[in-house]
Amino acid sequence: INHHTTIPEMLKLKDQKKIIKWGLSNYTIKHLEKLKSDYLLPDTLQVEVHPYLNEDKLVQYCHNNQIELMAHSAFAHGKVFKDKNLLQIARDNHCSISQLVLSWALHRKYLPIISTLKKEHLKKNSESKLISLEDKTIKLLDGFNSNSRICFSEDWAEFD
Repeated sequence: INHHTTIPEMLKLKDQKKIIKWGLSNYTIKHLEKLKSDYLLPDTLQVEVHPYLNEDKLVQYCHNNQIELMAHSAFAHGKVFKDKNLLQIARDNHCSISQLVLSWALHRKYLPIISTLKKEHLKKNSESKLISLEDKTIKLLDGFNSNSRICFSEDWAEFD
């Protein structure tokens, strides 16, 4: 994709009120910096973020540049549900693992992308916004970071 032709067209659509926002996915700070120099930063960026890959620098970059961050794979493809340490932290906070991870994401000011086929899971997940985690719990969850990327393909992946 040629960004210098495609993105200006997206910006025209936004100016014409045909779209509200536009975004990109799986871009790194290096990619965003190239776009920033041409005043082409997106409104939203979708990337992989979860406790094992917290992307602190990218999250901060997005906040500093008014880019909404959306996190795919918020549950690390189910890996969080098998983590006994996360289970204990969830129990200590009187919530489920999914609520814990989602509350942590919201505390870090990004939107986790999740899906479920069960109404009860949807209800429980939506309750995560009511959970207030203490700073020590946030730091504990931040400590799970191991820069472990779940979504990776040699064909398209280029990460900082």
